[in-house]
Amino acid sequence: MYSLGIDIGSFAIKCSVLDKQNEKIYGNTMFHHGNIKFVLIDQLKELAAFTGNKELFFSVTGKQAKGFERLLPYFISEIPACVEGSIIANKNTGSIIEIGAQNSKFITGFSINDKSRVKFATNTSCSAGTGSFLEEQASRLDISLEDLSDYAEKGKKIINIAGRCSVFSKTDIIHHQQEGAAVEDILLGLIYAMVRNYRANVVRKMKISLPVMLVGGVMQIKGVIRAVREIFKIPAEKIIFSENYNYISAMGSALIGKKEKKITDVKQLINLVNVKSNTYQPVSSLSVFESAPFDLQLSGFGNNDGMNKHLCKPVGSETNGFLGVDIGSTSVNLVLINDKKEVLAYRYMRTKGNPEK
Repeated sequence: MYSLGIDIGSFAIKCSVLDKQNEKIYGNTMFHHGNIKFVLIDQLKELAAFTGNKELFFSVTGKQAKGFERLLPYFISEIPACVEGSIIANKNTGSIIEIGAQNSKFITGFSINDKSRVKFATNTSCSAGTGSFLEEQASRLDISLEDLSDYAEKGKKIINIAGRCSVFSKTDIIHHQQEGAAVEDILLGLIYAMVRNYRANVVRKMKISLPVMLVGGVMQIKGVIRAVREIFKIPAEKIIFSENYNYISAMGSALIGKKEKKITDVKQLINLVNVKSNTYQPVSSLSVFESAPFDLQLSGFGNNDGMNKHLCKPVGSETNGFLGVDIGSTSVNLVLINDKKEVLAYRYMRTKGNPEK
């Protein structure tokens, strides 16, 4: 009998199916953009086609899973799910460093033979030390999360940026921009700032048992593994980065469902999820969320917001005037006026991390 595990996280739903030997034979990740219920149903429909709707072992985990009351009998905590999944991925795992979109955790004190002495710590409600921190700061440079990884890979210098607070980070970014720092170096500095914050606020003085398993969607960003290795001073051979790094908790959830003999089928799960709920409702338009994989952003903010701000005095093809330039933290603004202080022309342009260009 197959085992199904589902991890409903802050920005994505991960599904994993294990065979009788606890090998992952199916994995699916979908961003839910706030539409958790409907994305989950779509995933379950795909699973029904894969499993043939046969009975299977099942459990669910993740921060957002508790929103489904009728799934609570199948719910398990994230900590045991992550431990079990890590051991499936590599039986020698001694500690787990997990950095996700909005949540991060450190787990240690366990082994394949003894899981009774687990110690763990998680982040606070602050976004520093998570993927949201990177996304927020990258957006200030008008760089998408998808492009951040490639930018950071080109970074040559690790610029020192405060990571304990997003406001302080913004201030540091502005100063480095004004000094002409390369945006690639700024982004690499942000990655190191995030990992330093994770160490200071999550791991703190807890002992790291080697080897360390790296878990969470943020690990796919180039530069994060390097930062973890250097900041924690972990030898490269003691870092475990499994191809299933994003499915670890889902895999562990599937195994626990099997151990606890929680049996269901996908059709029944669809019925349990597809009930009227005040917790998860559809949003009016997906377009609001399309540019924000980690967090909700205001649709269209900053688009054409320099339009029609001034009534310009008509001029010929050539004219004399006075040009004023304002180079700010996120934009360059230019205005041309005549000797009567009438606006002849103006421009508002986002710097996108490159004010000189």
